Formats: sequence, C-alpha cells, structure tokens
Amino acid sequence: MNITKQLAGCVFALLSAYSYAGDAPFATVGVRATSIEVQPNVSIDAMAIRISGPNLSFQKPLTPAGESLSIDQLGLVDAGTYRYEITGVTFTGETERVNGNGRAPGAVLKKSVVENASGEFTFDGRVLISPTTR
Repeated sequence: MNITKQLAGCVFALLSAYSYAGDAPFATVGVRATSIEVQPNVSIDAMAIRISGPNLSFQKPLTPAGESLSIDQLGLVDAGTYRYEITGVTFTGETERVNGNGRAPGAVLKKSVVENASGEFTFDGRVLISPTTR
C-alpha cells in the first residue's frame, strides 16, 4: 500500500472557499478521508454543493449552518478526480418589483449576494485524497 493511501485515513485538509471577488472566505471546506465538511464563515441564508466527476453529477442543498457529507451520501463509486462547487446566498433585505422573466407583473424579487467557491479532490475507490481549491 502506498504512503498516500496509508495517510489518507488521518489527513484533514482545510480549504478556504473564496468568492470570485477575492474577498475573505465565505466558507471553509474540509476534505477528510471519508467525508466533506462545509462550514460557512459568514452568515448566509442558503447554501448548496454541486459535485461532478466520473459517472456522477450530484447537487444538494446544504443547511446554512454547515454540513458534513459522507462518501455514501455523495454517491461516490468510481475512482477518479471530482470537482465541487459551493454556492452561498445572502439576501440583502432589499426587494424590487419586476416584470417578465417568467414572473407575474409586479412580482417582488428579493435581492441577494451570491458567492461561489470551487475545488477538486481525488477518490481512490475507498477514500478521498489530494484536495485542492481554486
């Protein structure tokens, strides 16, 4: 067994998820050997994760307080490199009346700020390894 696999069970990599605007991280992503943990660093109203890789496309809303997802919950089966994207939404408290875009005339739209972060990890068929962020 190679050293990567031996260490994978005890490795915990903290990855800071930054917004594309380059501000402070809005969430911390922890990639463990058997799970991914997402913990927001700021108050948000909604959050979701999207994961894609070999024979998999997975999307799940997360609780705004953070969440841990196991390999089984993620549906990982095939070994390979997987990419994740975390999206956080914060409502500003402002509203705007809008027309069109499939909405009824005079519909009220809640204004929001959306932050995204992404990274990737490798799954060897048993454990998660090699995390990186972008």
